[in-house]
Amino acid sequence: MKNVSRITVAVVVAVSVFMSGCDSPVSIVNETPLAQHFSATNLSQTAGSVVPVAITANPGGSPGAVVNIRYNGNAALPQTVGSFTVTFDVEAAPGWYAGSGLFAGNLIIAAPQQPDPEVPGDSQQPPGDNQQTPDDNQQPGPAISAPEIRLEGNFIRWDNNIENLSGFRVYYLDGRTRTLRTIIDAIDVRHLDLPAGVHTIYMRSLATTGFSHSELVSVEVEIIHQIEPIEPIQLDAPQISLDGTRLSWQPIQGAETMFVIVNGLPRQTLSADVTEFDLANLVPALAPGGTFEITMRAWPAVDCDTFTVSEVSSPLSITMESNQIVDPGNGMGMATVVLLNRY
Repeated sequence: MKNVSRITVAVVVAVSVFMSGCDSPVSIVNETPLAQHFSATNLSQTAGSVVPVAITANPGGSPGAVVNIRYNGNAALPQTVGSFTVTFDVEAAPGWYAGSGLFAGNLIIAAPQQPDPEVPGDSQQPPGDNQQTPDDNQQPGPAISAPEIRLEGNFIRWDNNIENLSGFRVYYLDGRTRTLRTIIDAIDVRHLDLPAGVHTIYMRSLATTGFSHSELVSVEVEIIHQIEPIEPIQLDAPQISLDGTRLSWQPIQGAETMFVIVNGLPRQTLSADVTEFDLANLVPALAPGGTFEITMRAWPAVDCDTFTVSEVSSPLSITMESNQIVDPGNGMGMATVVLLNRY
């Protein structure tokens, strides 16, 4: 146990279709399957227990069977932590064409959370230097490094460059806890809703599978006045622009994730440190002959109390058209897609 420091915090309340070998367009009598005709489940999972994404047709339609589910273009089901674009094909059925590369969503695989250890509350004595804090069911293995915590104004801050780290856990006020993601490196004391008085706040690093959690570290905070909770701040709406098919925007302070939205549906998830994306890389691709409304939205970290999700950006529109029809000899037309208009 390392006792880091103690401070006093004074708080101021404050489409046409062309057929091979034909020069004339053929009338479409069948319906084309679209992504919105289907629903996907099992999109949020935990590493170590990943099962295939299930895709079923929505009520009111009878498209063909779902086949060839792919994850980032691969048939193998991923097992590692990360985000994977899920696409699928649909077989032809009476009244329906076949479809390919339909977007089902993003499979998010998170690291498994380890059980909460028991930690003394403010009214209890902390464990001695030679005592072990109970942490039943923790995986055996070497302990990872504890966070080096420090106090800066109303914030408890720490360095998050720790190997084999799955997150942090803060313990305060007689057994209350907060679990924080690896990218978080500070917490505002005002979000802990502490009454006036002296409080011991404990913290440890949480380990990935095969390693043990770190030792506890602590810091004492004296609250002079009852802290009134602060209202979270809404993230700024992204300011987007288009250059050809390249969508760009300025960074959003406090954001962790950016969503590219096409015709009102999220189509691409990006880290907040990314500031551009080529719409030509969307899977499935924007269809030739279609006009699409493009917007974006910024999201904070799921465990962040300081910010809330932004408003949707002002929309931009692009129209795609086919300027070349090539017969690849397989009975299907293949189009080269170019940007026609953006406004």
